[in-house]
Amino acid sequence: MPEAKNQVDKVDITIRPIKVMNDLLGKEVVVVLKSGMTGMGMLRGFDSTLNLTLTDFKLLGSNHPLRPKPDQSVILRGDNILALYKR
Repeated sequence: MPEAKNQVDKVDITIRPIKVMNDLLGKEVVVVLKSGMTGMGMLRGFDSTLNLTLTDFKLLGSNHPLRPKPDQSVILRGDNILALYKR
């Protein structure tokens, strides 16, 4: 009778952050910043330090003056990003 595998064995350790980021390209993502602000936009590019280029970016639940036009790109510095996930 085969042994039951534990949860650790079920984790795919071959998934790398670069693959996850590549899978998110062209998709709408939510970005949580270290400042506590949260934004949303279309991920258009990134680099090895997690600097992000987004379009259609908007800060959620904020009256912050950063309101780029839909056709403008926004670059977020990787040092300021706490989390990133698909919307």
